[in-house]
Amino acid sequence: MPLICSCTLQKGKIKDKEGGESEYTASVTINNVAPTVGPITTAVDPVSVGTSITASTSFTDP
Repeated sequence: MPLICSCTLQKGKIKDKEGGESEYTASVTINNVAPTVGPITTAVDPVSVGTSITASTSFTDP
C-alpha cells in the first residue's frame, strides 16, 4: 500500500525596512510508491553450471 503524505512547507519570509513582512508557504503531496521495473533481458543460449551471465533491466521511479 503506497504511503501518501501531505505536508505544508515554509518557503520563506520577506521583511522590509519598515518592519512589514510577508510569509510564503507551499503545499506538497508525496506519493511514496514503488518503482516500476521493466523486463529482465539476458542471452537465451544455454550455459554450463557455474558460468557467469549478464542480465539487464530498466526502471522508472515516479
